[in-house]
Amino acid sequence: MRKLGRDYKIVVGSIDDERAYKKIAVYVKAKQAILHIKEANIGVIGNVFRGMYDLELSKTFLKSAFDVNVIYIQSGHLLAEWEQVEDSEVKEVADKLLKRFKKRDVTDDDVMRAIKLAIAMQRVAERFRLNAMCFLDQHFL
Repeated sequence: MRKLGRDYKIVVGSIDDERAYKKIAVYVKAKQAILHIKEANIGVIGNVFRGMYDLELSKTFLKSAFDVNVIYIQSGHLLAEWEQVEDSEVKEVADKLLKRFKKRDVTDDDVMRAIKLAIAMQRVAERFRLNAMCFLDQHFL
């Protein structure tokens, strides 16, 4: 394997040793996770506040380190989806959510707007086939 330049792990155990099989399973799952990450699309919406350089991200770094695709999405795409969300959709989600959780120090309007944003973000994620999304326009909200 070394001569072929292949990555490998050595697991020692007898044919009846369950621990050896568990180690192999963990390794295979880790490799599968890496492959899934390499196929991921990460959407980035907006920009950080001016001067917040510690929050900047490097598309080049992410591509070189994890081989992910970073897709910059205009805030207008999210805003367009936001405007398409119907009040009835928001109310349906809010009813389910408020049955499950008690709210404290949060207004109904806060809940409704947060749900509307979540629905709009879900639609953007589906539209651009995103596996993850980074939203940097908090000041826009």
